Amino acid sequence: MSRWGWAVLIASAGYLSLIVGCHTCEDHPGSDAAADLAQFNYDNGKYDQSKILYSRAVEKCPQNDKAWLGVANSSREYGNGLYRNAADLAGQGKIPEAKRVFKEGSENHALAFDILQRRLRLKPDDMAPHYGLGLLYYQRATSALPFPFPLDDSVNRQRERDLAIKEFTLVVKESPTAWQAHRYLGLALFTAGRMDEGRPHLKIFHDAQQNLYERVQGWPGASDDDKKRKENALRMVSKEIEDIRDVLGEYFMTVQHDFDKLKAKKERTPDEEATLAKLRRESLELENIIKDFHLTNLGPVESELRRRCDDFLAAFNNGRVADVMGFVAPKQGEEAAVQRAVEERVNQATQFRKAQYRTIVVSGENASIALICEVASKQGTRSDAQLTLHWKLVSGQWKASDLP
Repeated sequence: MSRWGWAVLIASAGYLSLIVGCHTCEDHPGSDAAADLAQFNYDNGKYDQSKILYSRAVEKCPQNDKAWLGVANSSREYGNGLYRNAADLAGQGKIPEAKRVFKEGSENHALAFDILQRRLRLKPDDMAPHYGLGLLYYQRATSALPFPFPLDDSVNRQRERDLAIKEFTLVVKESPTAWQAHRYLGLALFTAGRMDEGRPHLKIFHDAQQNLYERVQGWPGASDDDKKRKENALRMVSKEIEDIRDVLGEYFMTVQHDFDKLKAKKERTPDEEATLAKLRRESLELENIIKDFHLTNLGPVESELRRRCDDFLAAFNNGRVADVMGFVAPKQGEEAAVQRAVEERVNQATQFRKAQYRTIVVSGENASIALICEVASKQGTRSDAQLTLHWKLVSGQWKASDLP
């Protein structure tokens, strides 16, 4: 369909939506069937085909919101692919072909933008178009290609990055469980140098993926089909985490490069010294985040350790010294000192809340558990306290070797 044809269809569909409402067209079932087939192609990376099929769904029923969003999302991803092709052609010296493909990519992005903006004018409170716009802005701002903006075009890239942050911030405010919006908001904030703001959003996404990973592990796997379905799902969850690690790794390399370049200068201004300190801090923080950003694979032993750790922390939260001591295995001669330490924590009303497990490592009869949680007491609250607890197997039961 031509650009002019799309403009006419968009305008007429918007008018129809206002006067007749949703799902009143004669062939809505046919539209849904086309949209389902389009989604299959989209999920398999065939964005040109998904765009065609979603367009067919729109033609069958101009009030099909899912189909409109599908056209927008497919156009965005198809445009990204065309930009990659244009970069390849330019690298081969085929400049006229590169310009033609670049123009087509830009037209697809413009179409996506137009549809999403029109959907928002019709339904301002719908978060799906806001998320679509956020992703469009984010991908354009962070593209590793010189398209749609040259790599050194910091003005346009920062502008669209900030627009992405605005859209994703709105989405997570209205829909706190929109995990993917947390993911891209965190990454966009990182690229803006706002790591302290971005870190909680990446943590929210990580923990959601960890929970999903553990649920999938509990799926049945008796038949070959069940096993394949389970393996594919686990692979997809793991890829989500690995993709973020890759992005953070690229950002780390950029920060490290800037740090090394500035450090190599024999003389630096006060502003440059401040920048050097900032880059050093960002580099160290990124290194730690990347190191901790992975899924915890819980087998039977790890699952048992996690349950024991949950109960151990719950005993502290309940404030019963005897219950806490039931989880601890002090060294010989240190029993009284450990009990005094437990009593001190209980008297301080120490609480361990919102535990999120990072690693559970088992080595024979010894194990260690690293987690992040909120620690509260009469002295105050730490929202992201990092704890490492050591455990050992005593008479067939896991006991804590130290206190949190």
